[in-house]
Amino acid sequence: MLYSKSIKEAEVKELLNIISKINPVEIVTPTNVSEVKEKWIESARDYYIFNHPFFEYDKNTLKAIAENSYKLEWIKDNFINGIKPENAEDQFILDLLIKRINQAILATEIAASIYLEDPRKTANLTQDIYGAPTSVQTIRCYDIAHGYKPADTAKSCLKQSERRRLQAMKYDAEEISYYFEKTLEYYGIEGWSIDIGKQYTSIDVRTRNSSGIPTVCIPEDRTVNGVKLLELIGHEIESHLRSVENARNLFAQLLGPDSPLLPLAIVLAKSDNELLDEGQAKLSDVHINGTEAIPTPYYTIAIDQARRGALFGDV
Repeated sequence: MLYSKSIKEAEVKELLNIISKINPVEIVTPTNVSEVKEKWIESARDYYIFNHPFFEYDKNTLKAIAENSYKLEWIKDNFINGIKPENAEDQFILDLLIKRINQAILATEIAASIYLEDPRKTANLTQDIYGAPTSVQTIRCYDIAHGYKPADTAKSCLKQSERRRLQAMKYDAEEISYYFEKTLEYYGIEGWSIDIGKQYTSIDVRTRNSSGIPTVCIPEDRTVNGVKLLELIGHEIESHLRSVENARNLFAQLLGPDSPLLPLAIVLAKSDNELLDEGQAKLSDVHINGTEAIPTPYYTIAIDQARRGALFGDV
């Protein structure tokens, strides 16, 4: 099988153990984010917005993640030197794996910058992973916010009577989890954990996280109507999670079931283009919810204001 003669399995296992537990979202999420969010909403109700909320982080965890940087670099160098691709297909898979390892190294640098309380460096490193809106996108978003109306061509797949019936239904976090599990069962997908917790700020599919187990994360206070539940199933399970599973199946075919690289490839089987990954899932939202699911311009405007140094409250 691919690489079977030149791979040192112990190095692959060590690399897998480190990378499977590093997730950029976990790194940049404060430990007190729910508390700050509640205080922020309460202050807004009283027409008082505090501009400088204090975010807390688990410094021990950040330090432990940051200290993996050197080890990852060392393993990567040995990894590259030890693998001898025999054809273009082998080289492609190797290049893809190295790219994912570099992303994990970048995440350790983000952990270090947060630990050292360097927000400017954190912002720059995070932008390297997630990108930034182009000038054309930014200008168009300001145009929309100021009244420009793009043509509404998106239509929901639901009939109006279905939408009204579904919008009247309410589902809490436990029920969202139940329907996620049923969808996974329908497709015969195994090996994923669904976790409900107050530490989560949004529903998120994470191929890597601190537990080392692929996880769908759900905030414990999340409630949605029936239309939104369908949208979430389409976005998180049908789009994000199934795209990962499709990539895993492809790697299994390319590498073969006995390849020592397969467990590592499975963990890293996620699109490295966040905009493409999220854009494809947003198409599913629009299919379910029509024009209501089209992104508003305000996230892009907020990013632009933050990059220009606006106060937190203004953003």
